[in-house]
Amino acid sequence: MTDEEIKALQDTNKELTERVNQLESINTDLVAQKKDLKQKIEEGVTDEEMKLELENYKVQLSQVEQDKVELKAEYSKEVNGLHMASQLRDMGIETHNTDAMGAVSELVLADATYRDGGFVFLNDDGTTKFNESNKDYSIQDKINELKEGDKSYLFKTATGGGATDVSLAPPKNTDINSIINAGLKY
Repeated sequence: MTDEEIKALQDTNKELTERVNQLESINTDLVAQKKDLKQKIEEGVTDEEMKLELENYKVQLSQVEQDKVELKAEYSKEVNGLHMASQLRDMGIETHNTDAMGAVSELVLADATYRDGGFVFLNDDGTTKFNESNKDYSIQDKINELKEGDKSYLFKTATGGGATDVSLAPPKNTDINSIINAGLKY
């Protein structure tokens, strides 16, 4: 990992640790409230008062649970994003800058899930996605899809070479009408 990735991971970890501490504090308060409720029951508080306090307790408890789920998802997203960026760099994927690399990482992660030490691409129905060779869809397959699609501007393109005769290049759309209209014989 680069120093930038390590710093980003440390910052994320610090923020998430602070949030965990907040949630633990809220949980401690809820436990204290539960003890108070138990004492009030023993002292004979009315049912209506008890119902209101119990409802409030349930709402707070469900909010803490929701916060916990969101925190876990946020942390997973951050860690997966850093892992994906690292993998893309290891693969030699070149983008124009770190913002573009972040965008590519997010686009790749949008269709992927981290499972068993690697990224797996899933269809909308949750089944594993396969490429044209009937193999598991890979990060490289997704990168190729992005490069060939409307996100190609994120990637660096090869430069140099020399002049090419554009008239000899096959048309991008290879249906028969395009070939005929381009004046090419096959």
